[in-house]
Amino acid sequence: MFKDLSLTKKVVLLLSVPLAGQIATIGGLTYLQDQAVKEAKQATRAKKVATAVSDLSNELFHMMAANNGEQALKTGYVSTGEVLVGLKRAIEAFEQLKQLTADNEKEHREVLAAEHYLHRAYNLFVAIRKNWDSTGISGYRQRAPLWRELEAMAATDIFSVLRTIGREEKALAERSPQIQDDFRNRANILLVVGGLFSVVSTVTIALLLIQQVVSRLKTMLDNTYRLASNRPLNQPLEGSDEIAKLDNTFHDMAQALHHAARKERAIIEYAQDMICSIDEDGQFIKVNPAAKALLGSSPRELKGQMAIDFIQPEQISRALDFFHKVQSKEPVRALEVQMIKADNTLVDTLWSAYWSEEERVLFCVVHDMTQRRQAERMKEEVVAMVNHDMRSPLTTLQVSLTLLQTGRYGKLSPEGILLLERGARGCQKLLNLTSDLLDMERLEQGGLELSLESTMIDDIIRGAAESVGGLAHTQQVMLDLRYCNLKIMADVHRLEQVLTNLLTNAVKFSPKGGRVIVDARALPADGLAQIRISDQGPGVPANMREAIFDRFSQVQGAGTKMKGSAGLGLAICKALVELHGGKIWVESEEGQGSRFNFTVPLA
Repeated sequence: MFKDLSLTKKVVLLLSVPLAGQIATIGGLTYLQDQAVKEAKQATRAKKVATAVSDLSNELFHMMAANNGEQALKTGYVSTGEVLVGLKRAIEAFEQLKQLTADNEKEHREVLAAEHYLHRAYNLFVAIRKNWDSTGISGYRQRAPLWRELEAMAATDIFSVLRTIGREEKALAERSPQIQDDFRNRANILLVVGGLFSVVSTVTIALLLIQQVVSRLKTMLDNTYRLASNRPLNQPLEGSDEIAKLDNTFHDMAQALHHAARKERAIIEYAQDMICSIDEDGQFIKVNPAAKALLGSSPRELKGQMAIDFIQPEQISRALDFFHKVQSKEPVRALEVQMIKADNTLVDTLWSAYWSEEERVLFCVVHDMTQRRQAERMKEEVVAMVNHDMRSPLTTLQVSLTLLQTGRYGKLSPEGILLLERGARGCQKLLNLTSDLLDMERLEQGGLELSLESTMIDDIIRGAAESVGGLAHTQQVMLDLRYCNLKIMADVHRLEQVLTNLLTNAVKFSPKGGRVIVDARALPADGLAQIRISDQGPGVPANMREAIFDRFSQVQGAGTKMKGSAGLGLAICKALVELHGGKIWVESEEGQGSRFNFTVPLA
């Protein structure tokens, strides 16, 4: 049951034992002190009572002796006046004696009885004096019985009572010092016993607290060392107090850490990328198994070797600069570098790293980019092929078709003219596609540079409208151009390409008889101009408003259909607008048209 108590309750319960002992000791000492004081008071009272009894007895004895008994009755010498005065003093003394014996019922009753006899003696003396005054010596026989009664009363009633009280009080006064010494001895014994109990209980409590707190805390401290050294923990502590709960929590935490570490090890061991740690001297400390596939060397073979030795010599300076910036916490892009495998072949890698100042270790993730680089090289070859092997023949074909359409080489039948027009449109589409592919490639590679100049936005809107005018006429869509007389900073050719592309899409998706509105406004607070193209088409679904600006993405949904586009136009528009330092977005509600917006800097 004690183990189930909380630590606070245990401490309170253990501390209550010596506290209870001290309270009991203090209570016992207080009681003995009170008894000693009470005994001292009783001894003082007894002395006073004994003294009063002694004084009263002496007074009565001297008074009776002074009158010489019956001889005084025969000779006529009876000093009744002195006796009466003595009796009065005795009566007054009895008043004091009654007060002193008020707390002793037995003695008080005896004093009251003696007082009664004293009053009777007083009355006898009054009767004797009256007889003497009226008869003189001749009244001897009348006075004698009264005097004998008086003597008997004094000897047996008054003096016996006083002697009894005097003896008892004297004996009490004589016993009092011994009783007081006994109380003091008891107090000393109680003080020693209470002190010993406090010491023993304190030592016992200290041992229990050591067992319940210190030793268990040592167990928890040992568990921390065991956890740090990856050794099994001690058995969980018994009980349900705070320390036991903390120990159980520590075991749960250790188990969670163990599971997390196991998962991390599994991730590191089975990762496709090489994960390694490098010390400040540039040597491999730990390497995961992926190094075997990447460099052809096992983690054991790589451990202790210089990381820089595996980097292609011409790229070492760039790698060292990267490591220096990482260690200096400077912002740096991932490092693309070629590494030398065990068979002396090269592998393209991408390095990302983090420097731990506390451990003085560089943690790195090395990704194999060989396949990606091969794919990029193939793409470059495809782009080159498109640019040289497709674009040039298509241009030649377009020129040939144009010449045939002029009739310079003879007239064609209506069917021939129709086929020629279809061929020309197909050739133009292929040329547009190859142009878009080439533009997209140059934008991705950062090879497209803008020729910025201050120009009127109305001129760009007018030029784009002229390019799309034929399509708008064919589609029976009206272009509503709202000029605004704003001057912007832009590449005229590229911005006109953006606006032409957006206008073309707006016309394609607008219904016959529809209207496409082009307007612009200044945003002076941002230093930008906003151009908006609004159509009355089917709109863009909410889940497509971001995706339509991705490559090869087109609006899919009710009310829309393929319009012969490859899905590169909006991606190119986005790249060109961002290259100008602006942004592009669409506002739309399905079935209620779309509003394409983009911004460019004001001049």
